[in-house]
Amino acid sequence: MKSRQYNFVKILAVFFAAIVMFGAISGVFSGCASTPEDITLSDSEIALCVGDRYDLAVKELKDGESVSWATSNGDVVSVTQLGCVTAKKAGKATITANAGGRKATCDVEVGERELILSASEKTLINGEEFTLEATVKEFDKVVENADVEWSSDNSSVVTVSDKGVVKAVGEGTATVKARVSNTEAVCTISVKAKPVALEIISDIANIK
Repeated sequence: MKSRQYNFVKILAVFFAAIVMFGAISGVFSGCASTPEDITLSDSEIALCVGDRYDLAVKELKDGESVSWATSNGDVVSVTQLGCVTAKKAGKATITANAGGRKATCDVEVGERELILSASEKTLINGEEFTLEATVKEFDKVVENADVEWSSDNSSVVTVSDKGVVKAVGEGTATVKARVSNTEAVCTISVKAKPVALEIISDIANIK
């Protein structure tokens, strides 16, 4: 009776030992077969306007590991092998980075940017000034406090401040340009001389 119990216990011990060993072996093999963690990008989604550029960066790169880049829609956005994304036309696309079989993606939405000036042409008398107002729209929404760069192609005729204040300083024609990112709008300014003041003589009797 004791011999049977001993044999039974021995069989159980061998059985449990086999289970433990199998689990250890499985762990080793599963560890070897596990896939490495995916890389991540500096941005998972971005919104750009046509003509804009944006640099994406890859995180968790290993030493000496190279990255290949691809776009799902080359008509909407292009991407260089350095991760520079260029918006080409309105639409959506996905940028994919691949490093040693590890991948990461960034969803890109491209919209239009509009830059509208309060005047496209203006005539001033030398010495006069007026303010050009710029309205910026992105994705059909007005951008508040947009950063507009102003310039004049002929500062001897008109000058323009960083607030869009145009001043006539000489006779001639000049073009004032407003710029937001890669979007531009212009206003042509014509400057005329001040009219000469005529003195009216009312005492005809004094004229000889």
